[in-house]
Amino acid sequence: MRAMRCRALLFFVLFLTPFSLFAQAPHAEWRTVETDRFRVHYPAPFEAWAREMASRLESTRDEVEKAVGWEIETRVDVLVMDPLAVANGSAWPLLGAPRIVLWTTPPPPESVIGHNRGWIEIVTVHEIAHLAHLTRPSRNLKQRLFARALPLGPLAFSPRWVSEGYATVIEGDLTTSGRPWGDFRAAVLRQWGRLGRLPSYDRLDLDRKAWMGMSMAYLAGSAYLEWLREGEGEEALSDLWRRMTAKEDRTFEEAFLGVFGESPQYLYGRFVAELTAKAMAVEDELKSSIREGELWQDLAWTTERPDISPDGSNLVTVVRERGKPSRMVVIETAPDTEAEEKYQERIDEMLDEDPEDVAPVRRRPLKREPEETLVTRFGAEPFTPRWMPDGESILFTRFEPDADGFFHPDLFLWNPEEESVRRVTRFADVREADPHPDGGSAVAVRNRHGYSQLVSVDLQSGAVDPLGEATLGPAHHAPRWGPDGSTIAFLRHERGRWRLFLRDRSGAEREISTPQDSVIAQPAWGADSSTLYAVVGTDGFIEIHRFDLDRGSAAQLTRSFGASLAPALLRDGSALFYLSVEPDGLDLRRLDSPATLAAVPRVTIDSSLAPAVRPAAASEPAPLFAAGEVSESRPYGFGRQETRFHSGFSWLPSTHSLELGLRAGDVVGRLSTLLTGAIGEDGSEKGASLASTWRGWPIHLRAHLFTAEHALSEQPDCESALPVCGNPFVDHDRSGGELALVWDRLWRTGRLEIESGLVAQNIGLADGDTLDQRILFAQLRQSARRSWGDITAQGDGSLQVERGETDGESWRRSLIHLRASAGSDGNELMLEWVRGGSDSISHRFDQWTLGGAVLSIVPAAAVSGRIDSPALPIGTAFGDEHETQKASLGVAGPLRAFYQRHRLWDDAMPHEDWIELAGGELTVTTAPFPLLKLPTLELRLGAARGLSDPIHDKTTWWISTSWRP
Repeated sequence: MRAMRCRALLFFVLFLTPFSLFAQAPHAEWRTVETDRFRVHYPAPFEAWAREMASRLESTRDEVEKAVGWEIETRVDVLVMDPLAVANGSAWPLLGAPRIVLWTTPPPPESVIGHNRGWIEIVTVHEIAHLAHLTRPSRNLKQRLFARALPLGPLAFSPRWVSEGYATVIEGDLTTSGRPWGDFRAAVLRQWGRLGRLPSYDRLDLDRKAWMGMSMAYLAGSAYLEWLREGEGEEALSDLWRRMTAKEDRTFEEAFLGVFGESPQYLYGRFVAELTAKAMAVEDELKSSIREGELWQDLAWTTERPDISPDGSNLVTVVRERGKPSRMVVIETAPDTEAEEKYQERIDEMLDEDPEDVAPVRRRPLKREPEETLVTRFGAEPFTPRWMPDGESILFTRFEPDADGFFHPDLFLWNPEEESVRRVTRFADVREADPHPDGGSAVAVRNRHGYSQLVSVDLQSGAVDPLGEATLGPAHHAPRWGPDGSTIAFLRHERGRWRLFLRDRSGAEREISTPQDSVIAQPAWGADSSTLYAVVGTDGFIEIHRFDLDRGSAAQLTRSFGASLAPALLRDGSALFYLSVEPDGLDLRRLDSPATLAAVPRVTIDSSLAPAVRPAAASEPAPLFAAGEVSESRPYGFGRQETRFHSGFSWLPSTHSLELGLRAGDVVGRLSTLLTGAIGEDGSEKGASLASTWRGWPIHLRAHLFTAEHALSEQPDCESALPVCGNPFVDHDRSGGELALVWDRLWRTGRLEIESGLVAQNIGLADGDTLDQRILFAQLRQSARRSWGDITAQGDGSLQVERGETDGESWRRSLIHLRASAGSDGNELMLEWVRGGSDSISHRFDQWTLGGAVLSIVPAAAVSGRIDSPALPIGTAFGDEHETQKASLGVAGPLRAFYQRHRLWDDAMPHEDWIELAGGELTVTTAPFPLLKLPTLELRLGAARGLSDPIHDKTTWWISTSWRP
């Protein structure tokens, strides 16, 4: 769950958005319900979840605003969706138009937000807290004027740890659950504190290099804010927000100093010191009873829950390392005696050669090399691998995109020996699967449209059958078949917490007793159906417990300084493997004889050591938010159209112009319209356009009306050596329209797009004559990706064909554009080849024209004969045929160095020389972002040097923006 801040917003929009940023499929059957202060939009299948959530929005908002001390000044639009099938939410605190996005998939119990009374409650409290906090406007006149251009309040510019940390504080205050009351925050802060690994102040905000570094804004940030409030009083944080929005212009640091008397950096250092002391005090209390087993594998970053093969010889898990593709690996469980012998031989040789040397101290095991590996390609991450009963194949979950690019969890089978992967289900929304002992089916969880249920999956056909009814509130997790195949152990979130259940063949269920304020997670069966193991979180400690189902008793098996997760047992019950939480990631440990181990002695830790442990239990839990009235649902239709001014500019050899306009559109992204006008220097492109795109159907409809004038002979950087310079024959104005249809489909390794349309335009010449032109066009674009290890290659191809008529004379034109790229670790080499041909050309305006770039006013199809090259004036060369070759190297994201050459020819000049140039360009293209009222943007910034006539030794530079609806 996250809030939008200005710096993060700009980075996200400008550099990280090559994909669509619409709500879930604008062409879906969207509907709307309303309350007094909210509009809730959702695809029709999500209606039950959306109505349940909407019924509590008003009471939640009342309590949040009271806690924050500020009332949101306007109605809020809420979008319900599930694009990635994971738990998340976001708040977008635009002044005058705040938004919330909620994803319906609930979090698992072992996650950082798994401790909650209900997913709807925790996510809505957190996101409304962002809006109540960040939409507080400034009382400073200069900042209020600035907010008219960029509609954000001063608090939106706070450090990330402030915005996320404060929403987390409110989340805990109003629900007596969430991260502040959860075991995971306490375990992480305690473990990091005792090892001296708490983040520095500079890394508290954003730390992508450290495991859990991006979560510290929530975990450590909320604990730091609680510490500040405890020291200065309940009103201290509200005072900070008031100072930050005061008439006097202040930075965050200045406002902070005025409330707390010291800088945030200084007091954070004090907070870290106190937290470290508390963590060390907890260590002193625990160290005599620690039971962490044997460190079996020293890992880094995130490791998936392991599983042991039926014969006990192999372990499967997913290993994730920062900056590398994930790997599903099979590792032998037997001691690696060969590796130990080789290691000892190296030590012996070292000491034989130098007896005065000293053998190294080794506290960690040797790295075990996997027997089999399945490398992740194109982001196809594997999750929850489980051995099939035959010990030959592994069942796992992978999230696959549908045709609109939204992800669904599905089941796959990997056979390491055959090196094959078979897809079992297709867009079934099933996960956490566990095969039945007979190997024919698996029990799994289906989360779909806000509902959750247990299902049975036929592993041959992929057919999915429900096991009981789908539930809207209660969420299911981690079903596991018992060894005899007669009982399923599973988790269900109901009555405010996660609970452990057993389900027999008849469907009868019974609950296994667990501590009242605990979080139960990740069940695993013992050697028989009388013993069950699970992770239990209590009082800030997360440990593995053994449940004797016949006796109804439980025993805590592990005691760690951090947390013990993901138990996996040898089928004979002789050993238990599990993951331990460390500052560098999850380590894999082994604990022998778990069935006979005595329970670790109970240790009571004083809650005054919070946040290194859980805070003291609340005297009474926070009341549940009351349900209120919700309107009848209605079709979303065109959506409520919102307006926003936009501007752009272009400084190219062909034009020095400024664009101003108005954008109208809806929050889902169905309809987007741009009214744009352009003014500029003599010879620059000027005019106006009205462009609109309708995405409410699977095939998008685009319309574009325009009028523009461009005196090419007077272009700002026109050289006398060029054929257009000083030649009024090429000056013209255009007016007309375009109507086009666009259809596309996405898959994990590629995309297909088909576009077809008609352009009708009138071209006015400098001598007063006019040309009537009609162009019927069609374009096919396709891309595909492949990977080999860390190297990814991509191929793109497009074919465009046109049939036109200019003043009654027909002509045809075609264009082929091929592009291939390959790279690794952010470095990429790209090769491009473009070939255009035409026939029956009788007018200069039907020929290929080299130079310039397509800007906002005129649609690309109206000037389809223009060969893109912003370094050159329009009309640098003309021809009936053309060819472009380009090589570029990307070494820093969107920045690329390039070499490019063009040649144009016709019957009169069949052997035209190449026009060559080299330079660098930064190109950023963003998809429409209706949440922020932003249309499609292309930004180009570059410079190039001419290497041949007619631009030899000439250096040009360019910068341009282009908007599309």
